Amino acid sequence: MESKGLGDTIEKITKATGIKKVVDTISKATGKDCGCKTRKEKLNKAFPYKSLKSNKMAKKVNKIKAEELEIIQAAVNQVNQIQMQIGGIEAHKAQLLTAIKAAAEVVQAEQKKLEDVYGSVNIDLKTGEYTDVAADNKKD
Repeated sequence: MESKGLGDTIEKITKATGIKKVVDTISKATGKDCGCKTRKEKLNKAFPYKSLKSNKMAKKVNKIKAEELEIIQAAVNQVNQIQMQIGGIEAHKAQLLTAIKAAAEVVQAEQKKLEDVYGSVNIDLKTGEYTDVAADNKKD
């Protein structure tokens, strides 16, 4: 398929390198759109390619300056690197959310065990001392 512009080219590169698959997986896991499609369309509009048919007919090849090309390549590379870092952060966040859920379940289970033994009490987590909830409510 012929690339319409820079956005299509970046999409092809990210697919070939596996970046797109990582981003899609993270996007699916978090339920957040990565914005790839919008970004691709904006880049295609900002940096469109002429069709191959018109290029074959043209005698002069239009090119941006080498310095301009280096600048846009560096900028696109930076965007890709940042996206990969965000993907890593989102994956780590998902792991932490799973871990905190598991930890909260352990706390709830332990609280239930203690309530079964001691009844409805408030426990000082530093000393282990406890007071009846009813007695604490009367103080208020």
